[in-house]
Amino acid sequence: MKKNLLSILFTIAVLSIGVLITGCGTTSSMSGGRGDYSEIVLSSKKDFVNRWVRVIVDDNEPVEVRPKRRDVAVREAAVRMMIDPGRHQVIVTDLDGYLLYSDEIFVSAGASKIIVLP
Repeated sequence: MKKNLLSILFTIAVLSIGVLITGCGTTSSMSGGRGDYSEIVLSSKKDFVNRWVRVIVDDNEPVEVRPKRRDVAVREAAVRMMIDPGRHQVIVTDLDGYLLYSDEIFVSAGASKIIVLP
């Protein structure tokens, strides 16, 4: 009888601890990874490092950006332009209107396209 009573008490204790652990009422979720967006990163080999240029994506309003060296541009978020994934027409000119880059690009979701100017 004593063994049965100890077994019952032990079972109740284990179940109570399980209820306390799982029944605390808090839930937590975390998601990681990249969202459904893409990026254009402007860099320059030499001539246009830290000089203002205009970037036009799909006939939208021009955006002025200062390209960095490629090794800096990959790390620095200030030179990244967020765009929707897919095909885009990108035109880059200097402030005087001289054409530096013009091409249609494709960027996958969560990916970055690095455009290297002269």
